[in-house]
Amino acid sequence: MSSVFTDDIIYEIFKLLKDTDVYGNSLYSCLYVNRRFCVIAAPFLWKTTFQKEAKSNIFISTYISCLNKRFHGWQNDNDRSLLLSGRFLTMSPLFEYETYLKEFSFKSLNKAVNHWFDCEYGSEDPKKKTITSKLEFYLFKMFAEKSALESLAIELDVENCWKIKEVFLGGSSRVSSIKNLSISFPTLTLKEPRFLSKVRRFLRELKIVFQNLDEVCFFVDEASDSNDLISQSSVEIISFVQNQKNLKGFNLIGGEDKFLPAKDIITSSLKAHANSLIHLNVDNVHFSGMSFSFFEKCCKLELLGMGYCKGLHNMDPNAKFSNLKKLELSLNQFQPHITASILKKAGESLVELDIDDVSHEISEVLVTYCTKIETLSISGKTKLALPWLSKLRNLKRLEFMQVAEMCNFNESEMSVLPSNIKIKKIITELFMTEFDCFYKSTQHLDFSLVSIIFSPEVKDFESISYEDPESSLEINIGSSGGTNPAEEYKLITIKKKRSDVLLNFHYLSEKLLAKEN
Repeated sequence: MSSVFTDDIIYEIFKLLKDTDVYGNSLYSCLYVNRRFCVIAAPFLWKTTFQKEAKSNIFISTYISCLNKRFHGWQNDNDRSLLLSGRFLTMSPLFEYETYLKEFSFKSLNKAVNHWFDCEYGSEDPKKKTITSKLEFYLFKMFAEKSALESLAIELDVENCWKIKEVFLGGSSRVSSIKNLSISFPTLTLKEPRFLSKVRRFLRELKIVFQNLDEVCFFVDEASDSNDLISQSSVEIISFVQNQKNLKGFNLIGGEDKFLPAKDIITSSLKAHANSLIHLNVDNVHFSGMSFSFFEKCCKLELLGMGYCKGLHNMDPNAKFSNLKKLELSLNQFQPHITASILKKAGESLVELDIDDVSHEISEVLVTYCTKIETLSISGKTKLALPWLSKLRNLKRLEFMQVAEMCNFNESEMSVLPSNIKIKKIITELFMTEFDCFYKSTQHLDFSLVSIIFSPEVKDFESISYEDPESSLEINIGSSGGTNPAEEYKLITIKKKRSDVLLNFHYLSEKLLAKEN
């Protein structure tokens, strides 16, 4: 009798597995069920190999065997002798692993190849730099020609990324499959004086290679302390973005805790793609008095993210968003009336909101205009009052991210929140009396993770764990590890299931102290 499950059905099941916590283990086990399962599961496991740093040396060894059997760009290179001595070029790969890769990053490849070389030959081998550089290039060339890459990350501080034009315009690459491109900009001042010219020329070359992207992202490398390279390459960035045929997503992210002057880049991008943009995210930028009308004219916009931004003015009170479903506004330095105006423009189409410092003015707008919100994440530094929360009748998922003291807990208001709300995460500062109030007020709700920064009343806890079967709680606690005792805090992470047992701060402290002793 034929199998109930066709290959297509098994494929769809494996697609669902990839988003679970046990993704790797589940699919890895499928390799050993039978050959049919193995053939279907292998492409999933090799789709994003460079994200799995712990196993990178295994992946690189396998890719080298693919490089020898099916790709002959390195056949006459003298450096092959070192690889042959390790039998990496004589292994017979079971599958065409090089064709499965979908997401590629130059920095991840660089780390993986160096990790592989250190494991096989040691970090002090004099040939390391030469071998790893050539190996990275030929592996990238193989992926460009054999894989249907969907996402490409270019980190400009990685040497081999500058050879993209050479590879992609060689005639045999599959550049048309790439729909998502991100470019990371390092610190300009640490590079040679001609580095800026090199970057500008490179961006002009990329414009020739990529013209049909769905999404682009320009961001400052996390190790960088300057926005200068993006700012001084703005003309080339603008030209590159305008050259795309039907751009659906645009991301621009400045350096952490710095404001990237980005008015020209953003306005030109929004003008060029007002009829196609669906996702727009700008972080750590200064709008320099830019009018919000440029955003409003993006008629298909469904997601708008503006985190840690400033300088947005000129709001037209009559303009509205028609399709905006998700809005991210955390840690901005906008005036409250600007934030309130943006929320009004989103109105009832908004179903997901990330916001901070919910003032009375903003909470009034939320309960009046944004009544269809299903997912809400709140962060900020001001004390948080929550009586308005129960008026969001469609709310199903709630997060508090790094807010300060949560005050004005109205037990009657919190108790009327529907029990189907899932409190996914809370990172906040709660003191003894507030903890008891919070726990009692939310007893009828489910929350999966709560991280609480306790005041110094919690004494000398290190890394300890405690499970309370009566209340279905799993509790982990650790100190900040700060050098200044006056600044130390204690972080408790609580995982909770519904229970009829009410805890209080003293009960919690006693149990943890008993566990510690």
